[in-house]
Amino acid sequence: MTEYYTGSALDHFRILRKIGSGGMGSVFLAEDSRLSRNVAIKLLHTSSTEDQAMIKHEAMLLAQLNHPNIVQVFEIAEAENEQIAVVMEYINGCTLQQYTSEKLLTLKRRLDILSQVAAGLAEAHAKGIVHLDLKTQNILVDKAHRIKITDFGGGGKEQDINTNNATRGSAMSLSPEQAQQLPLDYRSDLFSFGIIAFQLLSGEYPFIIRRSKRAAMDEIINGKPKSLADVAPHLPPELCMTVDQLLSKKPEERPQNAANLAPFFRQIMLSVTDDLEDLSRAFMRVAPDNQNRKSFAFQWKRLGKLRYLLLTALGINLAFFIHFITEHILPG
Repeated sequence: MTEYYTGSALDHFRILRKIGSGGMGSVFLAEDSRLSRNVAIKLLHTSSTEDQAMIKHEAMLLAQLNHPNIVQVFEIAEAENEQIAVVMEYINGCTLQQYTSEKLLTLKRRLDILSQVAAGLAEAHAKGIVHLDLKTQNILVDKAHRIKITDFGGGGKEQDINTNNATRGSAMSLSPEQAQQLPLDYRSDLFSFGIIAFQLLSGEYPFIIRRSKRAAMDEIINGKPKSLADVAPHLPPELCMTVDQLLSKKPEERPQNAANLAPFFRQIMLSVTDDLEDLSRAFMRVAPDNQNRKSFAFQWKRLGKLRYLLLTALGINLAFFIHFITEHILPG
């Protein structure tokens, strides 16, 4: 398999740098010399027929989707040694997991994110495409705060996804029917979306976190999800109810399509106010991903951001108030 480095050429694309790498392949930032634009190129680590077929399958799925909240595929190019290279829209940003871990987000911003994810999901479902691995690592956020769903490699056309009984997706993001290898449809994505919504609105994972994949799947199947209203009682009741419904064990008890969810989250977003209480909760919550625990040093660093935000918003000296919080509320 050919290795590509900065300055390498692949057809009419010039490799600029590697921007990401995973278990299966690497993604490079490249310049399209024909159209004078930057693109992202995905190449596999191996040249096996099965893996090449999978990346081509993902590209063909994405090529059917043209939506502002889904990463766009431009073409499939053939690299050396018959490697398949997928040329995609370049997103100058980060994953949603990184974005929520590093930034202080207001409730309005979190609801806007959910509205955009739901809109992209609705477009895929309308074309008969199911993602089956929806999680914060597979959602990108660009510099303009636009949401882009990516990595449809584990999904497929709804009429085809049940021909293979292998468990698809990541253990902590699976629907109960995925974990049990039962028949799947678009409602499996809605369960995974419910996990994202719960995490984004509460800062917690809705189930007990288990260390092994098998234990995590058993928890999804048999464990009772937390109620969003219990974890975040400040949120609007109708919002809590909808997220709880998304996490229903039975697909028929979940909201029946993503198309209604995008305007729902936007309507809630327009009705709420981001007061100091919301901002404090956004700061105090710890990110739910057990792979990215916050240290006290990181929380202290973010306290500086909160101080600046509060002082700017109020336009008065709140130093004594912040000092009180630091001395009497935060653990020392």
